[in-house]
Amino acid sequence: MTLVKNEHTTQTEEHAILSLPLSIPAGITERELRTLKGVNEVSINHLANTIKVTYDPTKTTSDKIRAFLNKLGL
Repeated sequence: MTLVKNEHTTQTEEHAILSLPLSIPAGITERELRTLKGVNEVSINHLANTIKVTYDPTKTTSDKIRAFLNKLGL
């Protein structure tokens, strides 16, 4: 996981994933992640097997995001 803090109230993290199951389109995964309160942006890189998430740390945490990814099987 890579953490990038910026001058605003958001943080960006890059989470490694084993792979995105072919049965789950990336758009669905991105929409699911955006349902988490505080998640502002989601980007999936299939070649690097990573998901980059920008979020408001006053509304959610890295642990909650990772738990949600685990729930999705990622």
